[in-house]
Amino acid sequence: MNYRDWNKALGKWLFRPEFADEEVFLAIDDETLLAAAKGFSRTSEFADAEAAGQDFVLAVRAKTRNGRNWDFPKRESSGPPECLGLLVFQVYAALSMADDEKWSAKAYWPRLKSLLGMGTGGAQYPGELDTEIQQRLWRDVLQDWLNEDDFNGGSLGVLTLPPAEGHLNIKLPLSQALLRAEDLYRLPLFFQQCNLIAGEAVSVHTLDRMYGQEFSNAQLFSRHALRVFADDKRRPAALEQVCQYLAQWDGSLVTKRHRDRARPLRVWCNYVSRRRRKRFAGGMAHRGSDGLWSRDKETSIDMALAFGGPQLPEGATYKSFYPNFKLLVWQEAFGAYLEMRAAS
Repeated sequence: MNYRDWNKALGKWLFRPEFADEEVFLAIDDETLLAAAKGFSRTSEFADAEAAGQDFVLAVRAKTRNGRNWDFPKRESSGPPECLGLLVFQVYAALSMADDEKWSAKAYWPRLKSLLGMGTGGAQYPGELDTEIQQRLWRDVLQDWLNEDDFNGGSLGVLTLPPAEGHLNIKLPLSQALLRAEDLYRLPLFFQQCNLIAGEAVSVHTLDRMYGQEFSNAQLFSRHALRVFADDKRRPAALEQVCQYLAQWDGSLVTKRHRDRARPLRVWCNYVSRRRRKRFAGGMAHRGSDGLWSRDKETSIDMALAFGGPQLPEGATYKSFYPNFKLLVWQEAFGAYLEMRAAS
């Protein structure tokens, strides 16, 4: 994809009628670039998210002549401003910074220059991207195009930017950097810690009120995520990301190697009563290529071992005893978490 294609794809992905009057962010990483490319054109096929990211970087390099040219016309006659891809690229650079890097001009500008193929020398902005151009592109072009009544008037979303004071240039892209795909992959560990249920619909207010203290837990979140949650401006949008991920979560966990998702295996268990003979039956379940769960061969489970004794009232069911019972055990042989839960 060339720069113009990426610009249109990003505009279509980031700004939509369903976001009308809602705050939008330009938080983009490799995973979202891949999704934006697929949403723009079904023929835009990349092998993986990393390939999409590399293609985006090369397109911006070509457009800016390796970072030297940043001064573009004020607005397109139709579609998103021509500078959108360049501004998204600035946020992309911020999101690709290592966890141990300080968010300062000395760290950010070299990272941006490196992605542009300019080397990493100096802590100054690249090429023509001076303060005047940076402020104009973000505020007078993109923000006005989204927010002002003469253009879209918030019908595709609303862009809120920090005040024009102190660290003028780097504050703009850093204000847009929310949770990365790498941070989202780790969220199931947080869900497990808080006993949240896969697919559960939780509001931002409820999430913050009940589990807000966990968002400062360094064992659950990266340094980048901790910075985002600690920022009053970005925290609500980041919590919205968490709520959306929980609603789409299928219950699988991640390993300590964040990108290596556990294989989706589960243990199923039913209470069976036949001719006054009560027992628990269960077995392994696996998810097929069609995404559906299939039960493997049934196996009897000793009631005494399972629940501490055979004395159960007539007509009892597994769910009536343990309606929210769930057990996750790491099985080295399978390289996966096994989950025991009430059968539906």
